[in-house]
Amino acid sequence: MIVGNNLKRWMKVHNITDIRQARVDIEESDYSRAKFIRDMVGVSWTDSLNYNVSIDSSRVSFEASVEMIMKLVKR
Repeated sequence: MIVGNNLKRWMKVHNITDIRQARVDIEESDYSRAKFIRDMVGVSWTDSLNYNVSIDSSRVSFEASVEMIMKLVKR
């Protein structure tokens, strides 16, 4: 599912104004990422059990995410 903040961020980063094209691009990117992870390590990239840390980027800014990660790394 494509969340509004992700869609807006994708459009800004990739300088896209057509929302339909952005949705297609995100779906293609998600498919490619899922296939890569599945082929390389045999797991689903959406399974939270495969991650030590998970940050909901629709609720936490990029800057706050970096700060949280840096605090964890320094531990």
